[in-house]
Amino acid sequence: MAADDAKLQMMDKLTSDRLGLQIIPIVGMGGTGKTTLARNTYQDSLIKDHFDIFAWATISQEYSIREIFIEVLRQVNISEVGQESEDELGLRLYKHLFGTKYLIIMDDMWDIDAWDRVKKYFPDNDNGSRVVVTTRLSNLASELPGSSSIEMELLDEAASWDLLSKTVFGEKRCPLELVKIGKEIGRSCKGLPLSISLWLEDFWPSPNIQGNFGNT
Repeated sequence: MAADDAKLQMMDKLTSDRLGLQIIPIVGMGGTGKTTLARNTYQDSLIKDHFDIFAWATISQEYSIREIFIEVLRQVNISEVGQESEDELGLRLYKHLFGTKYLIIMDDMWDIDAWDRVKKYFPDNDNGSRVVVTTRLSNLASELPGSSSIEMELLDEAASWDLLSKTVFGEKRCPLELVKIGKEIGRSCKGLPLSISLWLEDFWPSPNIQGNFGNT
């Protein structure tokens, strides 16, 4: 799925007229752009206008539920966190979210146990609140209740070159002398959008290449 199509699908899920709390998994192998999609949507002005409360928590393989709660509480302007237990912090979050229309991003979840330990603290306010979960594990996404996944796929060779060309040159045409090396770079990224982005970060500062781009 193209990045623009994925974002449109994501926006549609976030702003749909479904009132019950909806869990939205973004699924794909590392480097396919799950976090980028979540971040781009999370920061969209239309989404900012659609929800009352926002928070982003990074889970990863080595996670602490207590630290996740602290991270989220601070983002919803509850900075005074003492030595409360995991459950006490969760209850504070529940009370703060209750009655509001919220969007929570749970980024890079590896274990269904992490979800099982936090889900009861996300109230279903029947007002269109959403929780987005990014994960590499399709079987984990299938275990999330009432969820409808967005699948992030590898780019084919043509799509890789299209992304690379548009990122570097925008609406301008790539100079003929750079097409061959550009397509080779696209192939070497093996269909991973993140690899293309990382390559560009390393590639762009090169004085020789920057000079070529500056003449386009």
